[in-house]
Amino acid sequence: MKLSIGVILLFFAFFGVVFFLNKMLFLRPLRVVQKHAVLISNCDEHLGDQMQLGFLEEWNGLANALNKMSTQLKADREDLKMQISKATAKLEETNEKLKLDIVAREQIEDALRAERDKAQQYLDVAGNMFVAINIEGIVTLINKKRLRSIGL
Repeated sequence: MKLSIGVILLFFAFFGVVFFLNKMLFLRPLRVVQKHAVLISNCDEHLGDQMQLGFLEEWNGLANALNKMSTQLKADREDLKMQISKATAKLEETNEKLKLDIVAREQIEDALRAERDKAQQYLDVAGNMFVAINIEGIVTLINKKRLRSIGL
């Protein structure tokens, strides 16, 4: 009986040590890695943060890889922000130029309309009939006297 109690105690002690080693060598480092990964993925200010595990060489390799990834993500994020800023500035500059072009075009169109209306007034008060036809045979300009002569 004493032997079976000793075997049972030895069995529990063995599994207790295995459980403790499993917790220390696997579960704890995994929680640290998980916590760090969640921080970097959820918050920009944690990009570039470095993680220290201080356990087995494999865990340190994983930590170094994650640290390198975090640092590269931070650098890439900053690069993207700079590219977006430059592109936005260029678009704003182009937009301003287009606004000036639109204003200039509107002024030119207004001046052309005024000149056309002025020319039409001169033609309308003229005593002669006047008609202008382009090379396709389309009437482009006609005065009131000519319109009245054709019944319009």
